Amino acid sequence: MKKRWSRDLLEKEVPNSSSWKSLSERLGLAASSANYKRLQKECEIIALDTSHFWKGREKRYSKKQLAIAVKESRSYRETLLTLGLNGCGSAHEALKRAIEECGLDTSHFSGQGWNKGNSPSIKMPMTDILVKDSTYINTYSLKNRLFREGLKDKTCEECGKREWQGGEIPLQLHHINGDKRDNRIENLNILCPNCHAQTKNWTGKNKKSGKCRNW
Repeated sequence: MKKRWSRDLLEKEVPNSSSWKSLSERLGLAASSANYKRLQKECEIIALDTSHFWKGREKRYSKKQLAIAVKESRSYRETLLTLGLNGCGSAHEALKRAIEECGLDTSHFSGQGWNKGNSPSIKMPMTDILVKDSTYINTYSLKNRLFREGLKDKTCEECGKREWQGGEIPLQLHHINGDKRDNRIENLNILCPNCHAQTKNWTGKNKKSGKCRNW
């Protein structure tokens, strides 16, 4: 069967996916075990890091991390994304059980997704996020908060590009020392996919072959 994705596309989408299912959706593939196995094999061949992917019922967060994620989120789905997990049905139910077991307050949840409802979102202060050994592990959310709060510009800090093919260039959050829990501002760079793939700690760089996309 002919592949429907390129190496560059995988390298772009894997860091922003939380499971084989979400990766399949980003690539326009059907959610099936066959596609998951094909993607897993390809990621292993080119040594892409998928350690952040949701692993079924395995709980990959501490009570403290869960409490912080619940406090700063407006829904169960947003809590899952803050924890870097997939918002699928099984994950949602597992999260609800964990919240109940820990006795955490969810009265501020809107119950209507991201933006509906009258309860305000309680956000973790950036001073608590931009620290070493941070419990804030959603890199996508952190990247957007850095933009919103004026701490980073929507520009690749390596090549200086802002646009590609008439639109905004895709940007990713890079942890300079490779530690995704070290959110000190001096350890964070905003990079385009091409520059990100050239960093020393980019997963699989030593095994990478072929040309990068010319952003």
